[in-house]
This record gives sequence, structure tokens and C-alpha cells, in this order.
Amino acid sequence: MLKFIKNILQLMISPDNGWDDIKNGGDVSLAFKGMSWTIIASALSCMLQLFYSDGITFSGQLQYAIVVIVAYWSTFYISEFALSVWLPRINDGIFDPERFKLLTCYAVSLLSLQQFLSGLLPLRFSILDLWPLYIMVIIWRAMKMLEIDVAKTERYLIITALSYILPSQLLMSIFNNYVL
Repeated sequence: MLKFIKNILQLMISPDNGWDDIKNGGDVSLAFKGMSWTIIASALSCMLQLFYSDGITFSGQLQYAIVVIVAYWSTFYISEFALSVWLPRINDGIFDPERFKLLTCYAVSLLSLQQFLSGLLPLRFSILDLWPLYIMVIIWRAMKMLEIDVAKTERYLIITALSYILPSQLLMSIFNNYVL
């Protein structure tokens, strides 16, 4: 688990070096377990708002924690399906399922860290709203790991934004409107 945390920190600090390390020694089962724990920690961090904020209830925060789990797991499966369909098309049929799974696990983990940090902090920081844009930079740097041609950067970024960022943000906003 420490290796997963090290990889996440390295991806946030230096995406190129992080993806190189993941490419050379990435373990899919470790990444999947790490992603699972990151999603759970993000959901549990919602409960800390009971201590910080007035006017919220335990049942409301429990519902919100369930929303977090459902939204990020749904993002994982949506992105896994969408990218398994589209990445081979833009990469001339070259598709390494192990590297693709590593990308998906780490991308969803990084996305769920936005919710984790929001739950930990007693105040709302607007900079966290820009977190998905930084995640897109990290995902963009994964092109080298996936061996995607630089000429296909625009298609890759559009597909990954529609596969990772859109589902996570859309599901969180839809569920938040109906649950809380």
C-alpha cells in the first residue's frame, strides 16, 4: 500500500516520472486495492463535516458518503468501458490492458482525492474545484506510458475527459441534487 501512496504522490508532483515508475513496476492488483481504499477514505472523510459544519445531519452525510462511493465506482466502470472501446481506435489497434487498467485505477484515485480533501478541510477552497483540470494534465502525461502517438493528443484528451472527468463530476452533481 505504501507503494501505491508513493505513486500517487509522485503523479501529483511529477507526472512523467510517476508514469514511468508505474509503467516499469506497476501492479494492477495493488492499484485496484489502492483505488478501493481511496474511494472508501473519500467517503469516510465526508463524515468529518459533522464536526465542522452546522445544520447537517448524520443521515445526510451518510447519504453523501454513499453518493461518493457510487459516483466514483461508476466512474471507474464507465471509463473502463469507454476507453476499452476508444483507445484501440485512436492507437491503431495497440492496446495493453494492464497499462490501461493502471491508468484507470490511478485516474479514479486521483479524482476521488478531490472529495477526500474537501471532506478533511473545514472550509471550502475554490482551488479544489480546479482539481479535475490538474488531473487532466496528469492523464495527458500518461500518453507516453500508453504509447499513443503525439499527433493524436487532441483525440486522446477528449476521450479521457469524457471518460473520467465528465462522469465523476456529472454523477456527483446529479446525486447531490437528489440526495441532500
